[in-house]
Amino acid sequence: MATGKRPGTVFLLVSLLLWLGAPLLSSPFITPALAQGPPLRRVNAPYFTGKVYLGPSAIFWFGEVQDLDNYVDVRVGYNDEHLRLYVSVIDRYLWYDTSPGPDLTDWDAVTIYLDVGDQGGTTPNANDYRFVAQLNWWEDRTDYQAAWQGDGSGWSPANVSFTTASNWRGDPDALNNNGNQDKGWIVDLYIPFSSLGLSGPPPDGTTWGLAVVMHDRDNATGSPAIPDKSWPETANGTAPNTWGQLTFNPPPYVPSSTVEEGTWTSSDGDVEDAFVGGGATCQGAFDSNFGNHSDLYIQNQEDIADYPCFNKTYLRFDLSDLPPGRTIISATLTLTQFGNSDPSQARSSLIWLHTLDDTWQENIITWNNAPLARENLTSTWVDVMGPPWPLTPHQWNATQAVAEAYAAGESSVDFALYAADYYYHSGKYFVASESTTASARPRLTVVYGLPDASLSKQVSPVATHRDEILTYTLSLVGNGEALTVTDVLPAGLGEPGTPTASSGVVTYVPGARRIEWTGTPTVGQVVDIVFTAPVIISGPAAIRNSAILTAGGGITSTADAVAIADPISVYLPAVLKR
Repeated sequence: MATGKRPGTVFLLVSLLLWLGAPLLSSPFITPALAQGPPLRRVNAPYFTGKVYLGPSAIFWFGEVQDLDNYVDVRVGYNDEHLRLYVSVIDRYLWYDTSPGPDLTDWDAVTIYLDVGDQGGTTPNANDYRFVAQLNWWEDRTDYQAAWQGDGSGWSPANVSFTTASNWRGDPDALNNNGNQDKGWIVDLYIPFSSLGLSGPPPDGTTWGLAVVMHDRDNATGSPAIPDKSWPETANGTAPNTWGQLTFNPPPYVPSSTVEEGTWTSSDGDVEDAFVGGGATCQGAFDSNFGNHSDLYIQNQEDIADYPCFNKTYLRFDLSDLPPGRTIISATLTLTQFGNSDPSQARSSLIWLHTLDDTWQENIITWNNAPLARENLTSTWVDVMGPPWPLTPHQWNATQAVAEAYAAGESSVDFALYAADYYYHSGKYFVASESTTASARPRLTVVYGLPDASLSKQVSPVATHRDEILTYTLSLVGNGEALTVTDVLPAGLGEPGTPTASSGVVTYVPGARRIEWTGTPTVGQVVDIVFTAPVIISGPAAIRNSAILTAGGGITSTADAVAIADPISVYLPAVLKR
């Protein structure tokens, strides 16, 4: 049976509004970005003008160091030609296939998933790629790597060019042999943008989907099978909407415009801190807690053989003393360096500040139970020091982290600090909150202020005709100051009806054809101003109406609304569906 759709009328409102420069709010023609479900994991990759070096790269981590469990660091960076991912795996039993079969993931291997397009499909499509690299020793890498591309329902082998290198550390007699324990292995991946159908790197701020999966085998038979570990934890290789995010060189965070009101600095009672890892002497176990230690350590290196010479630092600051209803203008984390590893060999470290979603406790946290990073936000170079070991403060821009936590109503903000160091002996040592040197303890300094007032405006209906009544709604968000709103009626409108306001005083000035409102709404208070007016012109014509918000003697913002009198109509033919 045939079904039909009767001819319909499509108003050219979209074209006219765009031509007039009017915003399209809640347009059905704009597809919103798909939301990322919890937990959010994002890595912000830095851009390099030449070689992508490991030390300044971004870094994230997952897994644990156990006898039959592995831990992974992933360093990420890119340049004009390629994306580089350097994956380091602490693994005590290394096994690879000396005659590689079709499934490289049956042995020690890593899978990288990339979504370069829509970020959110429930099945892999042509924008999705899968790269697998297995551990090997001296053999040619060709047989130890492979690529796939999404086909709409799953993965199909693809001739996608990329480069990998692999290395391992441990007893030479222990590879493919559990007689002695190994240390771990690495795989270095270079994925050219041209292999992904691009002429160069994506624009700054572009976000792709990313997931990393670690495959582990600890004996010749592969029995019992060891479950894969992944970043993010919820990643499903056949569902891109479960992957994390990779953002290319995002722009710096810019706080909302506001008037500075005050500064808050944390007290000793506001701080919890701990380092996790092996400590300065590389003797600590990965299940050891150092919540009461007087020092904080941050340490990493490219050579996986030296574990447990790896350390991260975790900090929490109580924000409950910050006044409510404010805007965060800036936030600065200060740590005081008192030393580092061997100064004759150490190099400067780029230390990243990461935000956290998951909880942790100062006297329970260890390397193996510490939370994963939400995302890396900002970084600071920390130089090498030597005798006479002066106390040297270093600062991290924590504005975005504090602003997000404060806006979400969180009572505290949490940080993890870690570096992607390449060189040996590059660990950096800082003063903890338990130190007897009170002036050098960690602190957070927050500058806050009253948010600027804002104004928005809507008109209904947007498509209108002569003698029809238009309804204008102005929505004002207060900031605790005395405010004024003025709205001069355009020539296309007649005398308005009596205006109303949910707060404050609103009047109409006939001689000036102006709606005026005054009031002092509290911070965040929404005031709705509503008035009606008849259309007194025929079209097609645009009726643009502008309102002005004034505070403190100056214009704070303006808001426009556009209606179209007698819009042009286009009649579409009937569409039959059989």
